[in-house]
Amino acid sequence: MNTLKNKKVSSSQGISLLLDLIQKYLDHQILLPSFKNDTYTKHYLMEIIRYKNKIQFILNKTLRSMKKDIKQRLNQTNILFYVVYSFFWEKKSLEKIKKEILPLSLSRQQIQDFQKFYQRLSNFSWEIALKGKTEIEQLSIQKAIPTFFINKLLPVMNLEDIKSNLEKMDIQARIGNFTIRLNSEIDLVEFEKKFYHLNLVRDENIPKIIHIPLKHKAKIITTSFYQESRMTIQDKASIASVFLMDPQPNEKICDLCAAPGMKTRLIAQLSQNKTKIVALDYDLARLKQIIPMMQKTSSKNYHIVHGDGLNPPIREIKGSLFDKILLDAPCTGSGTFSSHPELKWRQNQKFLNQNVFLQRDLIEKAYNMLKPGGILLYSTCSFYPEEGELQINKVLDKFEMEKLPSWISPSYKINKTALSGAGRFFPIIHNTNGFFIAKLKKK
Repeated sequence: MNTLKNKKVSSSQGISLLLDLIQKYLDHQILLPSFKNDTYTKHYLMEIIRYKNKIQFILNKTLRSMKKDIKQRLNQTNILFYVVYSFFWEKKSLEKIKKEILPLSLSRQQIQDFQKFYQRLSNFSWEIALKGKTEIEQLSIQKAIPTFFINKLLPVMNLEDIKSNLEKMDIQARIGNFTIRLNSEIDLVEFEKKFYHLNLVRDENIPKIIHIPLKHKAKIITTSFYQESRMTIQDKASIASVFLMDPQPNEKICDLCAAPGMKTRLIAQLSQNKTKIVALDYDLARLKQIIPMMQKTSSKNYHIVHGDGLNPPIREIKGSLFDKILLDAPCTGSGTFSSHPELKWRQNQKFLNQNVFLQRDLIEKAYNMLKPGGILLYSTCSFYPEEGELQINKVLDKFEMEKLPSWISPSYKINKTALSGAGRFFPIIHNTNGFFIAKLKKK
């Protein structure tokens, strides 16, 4: 299960850092830290975050069965989280766990208490623990997902499909594939010959897209191809949004929420570096990441603009409107739990509403910036209909729907009808993030 199962804690400093970050996360002091090259800490922290509510459930059930004085002394939640994860996910023995936490200046009494806690874990029974829980509650706990997520999808997806997609996202995070996009100067056949031993699989739908087993990711990112930005690691659904927009030479295109720039670069690539691109984003730090990407292309006619997409510093006058706009809108990220497990625990109605209101206003702004007959490619990495179909339903008086290829799944049915010109990517079907996409033509 664990891609780092053979790695050992190199020092007491390593485990201390991990436990400190776990505690800070549980205390809401950090959303997510910077790891630099510390793959050990990154792996364990991200996995513990991924299964946070499941670990908490096991922890609470186990503590309830212990004596009051022991529970009072077992007040180091970060260590308990680590012990639960180590036992259930990594099958670590008591001796191995003790060896890891002994250098933490724990008293003999604390060590004995943790030993009793471990022994109680050994007797944990899912059958007993889940007794009396509803089917949704059981799914939430066993798949480590908020009930909010499940309840939001039940009107458009049955429970079995929700479960299957959640399982697939877990597989993607641990033993699945990752996707690379070759930049235009790389010959696909040449690349396949060089890396044939990595079990490469060409994508069936989009040129120069290759899927590679996750275990080979470390090898790929050390190659000159990656280091020199001649390839990009990017989810297929994300690539598809640009591919379906079909950038052509001599068009004027706006990437309205552009950072960190992978889509901007792909717009340049697909238009043979011969179109005018305006890449705009509110986040200055992420926006700056676009500069080195675009410098690797031969495109000269691009503008990187720091500004608010709701009030962009771009004149909306005749002759300066755009042929095409890519709006990969800010969203809840409910389709990206494989790579961003921390987003699981932000899923609630307030967070969804914030994104829905922002998306609505950005669509309106994009409409005003488009030429008549111009194309808006709208996408979100979200499972929720509120961030997809329901947004598009509101603007059908302003746009016509453009046909999407058949390899993209139909949209959810709203009022028993799927949206023509809109579709979805599902982990269980497409081996991608959960993703909504719509291609719209301004009336």
